Amino acid sequence: MILMYEYVPDGTLDDHLHKFNTPLSWLQRLNICIGSWRGLHYLHTDFGLSKACPTDQPSTHVCTRIKGTFGYLDPNYYATGRLTRKSDVYAFGVVLLEILCRKRAVDGSFDEEQWSLATWAQDSIKEGKIKDIIDSDIKGEISSKCLKEFVRVVERCLNNNPKQRPTMAEVVVSLESLRTLQEKFNNLMAHEGRTIFGRVIDMLPFPFNDENSGQYSENDKPKCCSGLDVLD
Repeated sequence: MILMYEYVPDGTLDDHLHKFNTPLSWLQRLNICIGSWRGLHYLHTDFGLSKACPTDQPSTHVCTRIKGTFGYLDPNYYATGRLTRKSDVYAFGVVLLEILCRKRAVDGSFDEEQWSLATWAQDSIKEGKIKDIIDSDIKGEISSKCLKEFVRVVERCLNNNPKQRPTMAEVVVSLESLRTLQEKFNNLMAHEGRTIFGRVIDMLPFPFNDENSGQYSENDKPKCCSGLDVLD
């Protein structure tokens, strides 16, 4: 079996997350999630990853031709020896965690007995430590509602029972909804920021002259400075 990868001159997602440490806003990361989904959707349409194993084998058959990376492999495969489209949903859930946490699917920085990102994140979520797993670069910009719903999508993707996992189509609908939610949040924060800035300007001891780009005239001097020289 030959695996072919397209050359990516600007680097892969793995490169930008783990090698280049590229600054990525939360909104950019949501767009990356949606773009990644489009790639998996293409694979499902043409030569889905779940088709790597023969489908005419009995249920006890264990496929030994699996090509993939530990950390993304559906745990259900170990129990059944079979991959399905829901196995891709599980793998995509791990990718979502990578984007949220900026950690690899298998990371040695976790507990020495458990290097799985999926297990580490799920344990943290159950313990109510969601904020502890978020990449520190984006902690201050995620809408709490957006984060809560994003984590819910991840949990559904990583469900141990494949039948309880959403379809890829359902996942992208949720992600697009979250993107809209975050965009509204960003616009609101930007508006509030402008409002606060305006209030600060109003509180200054003298008005700015718009035509002079921040300079002020003799008439604009604070009364407290009347008769005094203003240093250059």
